[in-house]
Amino acid sequence: MDAPLKSLFVVSLPRSLSSLVYRVAARALGLAEPIWTMDGEILNVDRLAHYRGPRFDEGAKFTTRERDPVLFQKLTDFLGEVVVPRGYAYKDVVHPFVVAEWAGLQRFGVLAIQRDVCDVAYAMLERRWFYPKEAARRGTDPELAVIEGLLRAEAALATAPGAVIRYDDLIADEQALRGVLRSLYPTAELAPIRYIDEHFALQRDLQLRRRRSARYHEIQRKIEEVRRVLARLPASDAGLRDPPLRARC
Repeated sequence: MDAPLKSLFVVSLPRSLSSLVYRVAARALGLAEPIWTMDGEILNVDRLAHYRGPRFDEGAKFTTRERDPVLFQKLTDFLGEVVVPRGYAYKDVVHPFVVAEWAGLQRFGVLAIQRDVCDVAYAMLERRWFYPKEAARRGTDPELAVIEGLLRAEAALATAPGAVIRYDDLIADEQALRGVLRSLYPTAELAPIRYIDEHFALQRDLQLRRRRSARYHEIQRKIEEVRRVLARLPASDAGLRDPPLRARC
């Protein structure tokens, strides 16, 4: 019997279609989901299968080593103890700093979804999901803090090994996902990949229209403001590693 494939780890900023990609990719590769999670999101307490709470911001998110070194180390150790290197699929969108720094990630097929920070910030602020501010280091304005946290997370994820798929390619053509999975698993037999249907296309068009809105352009201006501030800081303080992924707003 052939050995199981190396496990897959999907990473991204929040609101980047990661759950759909996770489910489709795991099915295409024949990888198992840990039965104690929802969509393989093993570092998110809100997504543990046995959790009965409201599933909204109960668990710690966007933990950084600078802000909480003890918890950061515990989360890193947790990954090393529970993640199975073959036969499974995992996902994370709430602890990008932990996952990016975890040395064990080198053993996995890593798929990073790259979505514009403008898109992500718009979606999160609309839902009043402010937890990326936990990674901000300056300022008290909540929206600017969310944006700063997202930019720092984007830079951290840029250092992760593996393959990158752009969100805009993902929503335009199913073959984009098939191609990136083939690059990660060149000898695997892939099951058919289908997720773009009439409902998907409708939701995609509604989201893309946001980019023409006044609110979107307001967030875009705030992103550029935060980028200018971070660019003036020493590299160690800015937390932006070369080369950061650039928002395409």
